[in-house]
Amino acid sequence: VTLADAPLILHREPELASRGFLSDDTLFAMLGFSSCVRIDCSDYESVDEFFDLNQTESPPHLDQAFDVVLDAGTMEHVFDVANVLRHCSRLVRPGGRVIHLTPSSNCLEHGFYCVSPTLFADFYTASEFDMNEVLLCRIPSSIERGAWRVYDYLKAGKDFIPMMGRLDRSVWFTF
Repeated sequence: VTLADAPLILHREPELASRGFLSDDTLFAMLGFSSCVRIDCSDYESVDEFFDLNQTESPPHLDQAFDVVLDAGTMEHVFDVANVLRHCSRLVRPGGRVIHLTPSSNCLEHGFYCVSPTLFADFYTASEFDMNEVLLCRIPSSIERGAWRVYDYLKAGKDFIPMMGRLDRSVWFTF
């Protein structure tokens, strides 16, 4: 990918800024987005829009407001997972993308849930979204370091997908 020119602004959290982390605004500007809206039910990370994803209804002004809805570690912290998926599908514009990165295995004490890739494949298919990819990702341990092992869940079928309970002891995520 070719990154766009954007002002390099450090992260808004002082601890991360002191370590040289860029702001999310800078990252998304470099990827070509004109704006970034942070949605949360607390102001822990300088939220732009207060909204509890456990609620049944999405705020009307957010319906179909976004080209991309990115859930990179939120869903597993919300009690009502079904509502999270419904909100994501409401907030994205037609032709837009919903992207999740969610624990699937071995994330004890991280959030409330680890989910199967089937959840995303079945929900978005039933909701008439075009499924581009569902990836099952094995995260290397801190000892191993290195690249994630990534498996195409939609194409691999029974050639890869292990029997229930047969993933190794690594941390696994669905992307």
